[in-house]
Amino acid sequence: MSLSSSDDSRVVINQAIARLREMTRSDLQRRWRFHEGDISPQMNQGWRDWSFVDLNDRGHVAWSEGGKVLWLAQEVNIPANLGGYRLEGLCLKLSLVWWAQLAEVYVNGSLVQSGDLFDCRTAIVLSESVLPSTKFRIFLRLVSPPHDRGALVASTLVVSTKPEKLEILIRVLLATSWRFTLVIC
Repeated sequence: MSLSSSDDSRVVINQAIARLREMTRSDLQRRWRFHEGDISPQMNQGWRDWSFVDLNDRGHVAWSEGGKVLWLAQEVNIPANLGGYRLEGLCLKLSLVWWAQLAEVYVNGSLVQSGDLFDCRTAIVLSESVLPSTKFRIFLRLVSPPHDRGALVASTLVVSTKPEKLEILIRVLLATSWRFTLVIC
């Protein structure tokens, strides 16, 4: 069976998308440390002594049902590059998805976002113009639903360009796609 030019273009596009994701995203799920039970945000100084999480078969950080509190913590150190590309000056976001009765997100000691079962995802801007070696200390306080286990479904760092640079990138991609289409035809 041979691939048609349409199949070839889909393969190339899917490979390009996968490469772009690799260059702009960093999965944080396995890096969380946890503490079961409630403590005040000020009591988190010993978080580096907490154990690392285990992920379930779906890649989630899961814990017991019934309004149980789970604290998660990690420090994100910004490298000079990701996927071979410099990060300096780019926008850095923390993308989270949870299944929790209550979720609170703290960055460097400040509560920056809260949500629940129906407001279960966020993309928090950590920096609009990131500098390498910057550190972000992130804490999540999650409360499981009364009827179901709780889960941190996904946690990802996302690097993106500033909006004014994005317009230039879109123009380049459109021009490249146009040329690519001409080659296929």
